Amino acid sequence: NFSSLHPYEDQINALLQQPTFPQVTVVSSSGAYAWDSYIWVQTKSELESLAKLLSEEEIFAVDTEQHRLHSFLGFTALMQ
Repeated sequence: NFSSLHPYEDQINALLQQPTFPQVTVVSSSGAYAWDSYIWVQTKSELESLAKLLSEEEIFAVDTEQHRLHSFLGFTALMQ
């Protein structure tokens, strides 16, 4: 049965049904902390808009979290 190939399919589907958004802390260039909102990218067009916005930046960082329990090389579990 190939209907459930991902070991966390149920958990991922549950998150997508009712996503939770923790408060985010942003550090400004002055070093001061600021509370900011964020955008949950859900569609291809939103991802394309984000890619266009980021392509205009000289430098930006992306934090990724990997999961390796069920995979040799792991898979990206989170990008922020």
